[in-house]
Parts: sequence; structure tokens; C-alpha cells
Amino acid sequence: MSVDEKRVSLHVLRARCFFCIPIDADDVCFYLRHAAVQNGALKETAELRTLRQYLARLNSTDVLCTPSDLAYQESLWRVATLLIARLWMDEAMPAVEAAVRSDWVVAHLLPDPELAMRFATDAPARMAEVAAAKLCASLLLPLGHAKRREAYAVWMARARLSTLLPGNSHVLDLAAEQVAQSLTRRISEVANEIRSKTRSDPA
Repeated sequence: MSVDEKRVSLHVLRARCFFCIPIDADDVCFYLRHAAVQNGALKETAELRTLRQYLARLNSTDVLCTPSDLAYQESLWRVATLLIARLWMDEAMPAVEAAVRSDWVVAHLLPDPELAMRFATDAPARMAEVAAAKLCASLLLPLGHAKRREAYAVWMARARLSTLLPGNSHVLDLAAEQVAQSLTRRISEVANEIRSKTRSDPA
């Protein structure tokens, strides 16, 4: 089966509402890149519309209600985070279009922590931890040009950070702690690499 045939087959399965069909980042990226942005809005393709409706049905019918189903939600978080990174790291794509396509990912693909964790043990604590971890992954996105970083920061503040205020400010605190820990580890790794290189260089 070719890549195109597989993509079409998965689309058909989702359209027929088979449960927990895998969502592939490459497929969604393909659909998003082929969806036009007009007047600041994304013109959904048939495939994106089907995907949006499919995930909405899964969540509205309480299909994902056991601890093992969290693995499917986790896969959606990974795909959504990867897609946002790909969109913003593609500097051939205008920042305005990257923002519009990322908005679609956040609105329809990125799981809502409260919805995803409602059947989990210790749900409130788990929700905060998961939301912070996913937010942390997006905050550490490496971008090259200053204007791109600035545009991404504006988008993050609007689409991801502001939605947590004021009711879930503790999630931002957790994310900030995780970012600080990650940066500290990276600084330590770089320092060790420099020391190792210095010791190995001949005098």
C-alpha cells in the first residue's frame, strides 16, 4: 500500500467512525499545507473536516473512558505538538499562515486536559501535570530568525497561555518550572561538553 493509499484508507475509516484510528502527523501536515488560508481563516479540506468531526464524536460519546484509552489521547498530544513545531519551523510558510494552521491544531486536535483526564485516577493533579508538560514542549521550540520567534511568541501568548488565565495559572507555574529545569540541564550539558573538549585539545 502506498502512502497516498494509506492516507485515503485512514480517511475512509474515520469518516465511517471506526474508533481510535491512528492520527499520523505526516498526514495531518499534508492536509494542513493543502488547506488554503483566506482572509485570516483556514479553508478546511474534506479530510480536515472529517478529522475534526471524528475527534469531536469520540470525545462527545465518552468512548475514551478507561486508563488504557489515555494512550490514544497521549498520541494526539504528541501529534499536535509535532505539527505546531513543523508549521512554525517551516520558514517558507508565512507566520500568519502558520498561526492560522496552528489555531486549527489547537482547536480540534490538541486534547483538552480536563476532557482527556476526566476518567483518570487523581484527575485534577494529572490534568495540571500533563497540560504543563505539553505546554513546556511548545515553549522550548527552537526557531532561527528573530521575527519568526517574535511571531511565535505572540501566537503562544494568545492561543496557549492566555487560555489558562486566570483559572489555571498553576499550570503556567508548573510549565515555568519545567522549562527552567530543562534549560538548567541543557546549560550543564553544554558546559560539560566544553570542559571535555578543552581537556581533550592538545596544549
